[in-house]
Amino acid sequence: MTLQSPYRRGADDGFLFGLYLSALFFASVFSARIPLLGLLSLGLAAAVPAVVYRMMARYDRAMGKASAFAVTWMHGVMTFVCGALISGALLTVYMRWIDPGFIASQMRVLAGLEGQFPGSSIDYSAGLAARMLEANFLPSAISVAAELMMLTVFTGSCLCMLLSAFLAHRRARRGTPEPPRAR
Repeated sequence: MTLQSPYRRGADDGFLFGLYLSALFFASVFSARIPLLGLLSLGLAAAVPAVVYRMMARYDRAMGKASAFAVTWMHGVMTFVCGALISGALLTVYMRWIDPGFIASQMRVLAGLEGQFPGSSIDYSAGLAARMLEANFLPSAISVAAELMMLTVFTGSCLCMLLSAFLAHRRARRGTPEPPRAR
């Protein structure tokens, strides 16, 4: 059996993860119409660490003795990068051609919160959204998707660093005998 590079394996896993992230996005978008999708969206978001851990652990086992912290971390990062690219492309298609008013409607919802939470960051964001709507200064679909992709990759790389450290610790515990006990 030949060993796959973390880049190749990350791209393969990233394809599936991109579909997962897209399902998460669309479940949250359509939860306004079908409230049960809100629970699905919450469940999908909460399960992201477990899903990524399973992918990383499977790759770690396949690598065997050739596995290392940096290799599993790079696999995880590539999974997030490729997943973010796929979900970002689908988000852009949705926000630009399927529902071009999506960004404006979300900004109107946020602007509607103005004054409900005085002095909070929510109130500040709501006021900013209201001013952006008045000035017709809304972000484009591609810029929203790009920001979400960067957020996904950054938070995903942090998560993968922690998971890779956990896998390296688990690998070290399995591979080294227990020290003798003092009498």
